[in-house]
Amino acid sequence: MTIHSLPVIGGLPTPSYDITQQQELEDQKLEKIASLYAQAFANSPWNEYKKCPKGHYFGKDVSESAATCLAPNCTESLSLYYPLQETKTYITQEMAHLNGTLFTCEKNADVVGAGWGFSYQPEEFATEKYKTLPMQEKIIALFKEKNGEGPFFYISEVMVDQGVRKNGIATKIATALTKRAQELAQNIIMRTSVDSPMALIGSKLYMEEILTPGADEEHDKRIIFFREHQSG
Repeated sequence: MTIHSLPVIGGLPTPSYDITQQQELEDQKLEKIASLYAQAFANSPWNEYKKCPKGHYFGKDVSESAATCLAPNCTESLSLYYPLQETKTYITQEMAHLNGTLFTCEKNADVVGAGWGFSYQPEEFATEKYKTLPMQEKIIALFKEKNGEGPFFYISEVMVDQGVRKNGIATKIATALTKRAQELAQNIIMRTSVDSPMALIGSKLYMEEILTPGADEEHDKRIIFFREHQSG
């Protein structure tokens, strides 16, 4: 499936970006998506570019050239937060979930945006995404209240190359994923940070914020959106 777009702003067409569902990922394309993923988390609000063995982590803007930890009284070596091979493996594992669906946005045969989602059970989501038992139990209860006992479609990741942001690409990818959920007749769950652009996209796509800032005891800025399947 390919979604074509040529938006017009102020009477002049902006660059056209096609959103395409990927059936099989060749290694070169997977590498580009993995690089995009690392780039997306490298700075604010996540600041996950480099880390040390003691758990300190830093954004690219302050740690790009650093070899040792920047935290006070820590001299541990820094390594990339998302090494290429590990990130490729993570994406492959994500896509192995039931109904794994990945869309890319390409410009001149280069991947400049990507996003994926899949079907999840509440218990599976809670145990894979949360470390503490209280948060796992809280999420399971919340999801069962909103979603019931069955699976939901989880919008896992959406990312866009920093050179082409503010062209509506992330919104187009997220919209394509919501249409996939509609095809599956499943409700939608999306987890992000309150200061991430995806929070605005969640509101734009008429999602309900069911976990608000401060309610996540493991990450106080994390929020969760929900959208009920619309039949017909």
